[in-house]
Amino acid sequence: MAQMTFAVPSEVRQALRRFRHVNWDGVVAHLLWEYTKRLQLADRLAQPSHLTSADVTRFDTHIKKALVRHYKTR
Repeated sequence: MAQMTFAVPSEVRQALRRFRHVNWDGVVAHLLWEYTKRLQLADRLAQPSHLTSADVTRFDTHIKKALVRHYKTR
């Protein structure tokens, strides 16, 4: 596993010392991984779409019909 070093404000370090039983390496690794996954998702969402106009129209029609069925049954 790679090792990284971070600088944190002294107030944070003092607060962390109160909870020595916490595996801070694990917490930070988890948070970094979760944030990285969000960034990767944002990258994928920002990619140009491969949908054609016909695809969009087909999805639009399907979704609208499903909404009409859903709200008519209420």
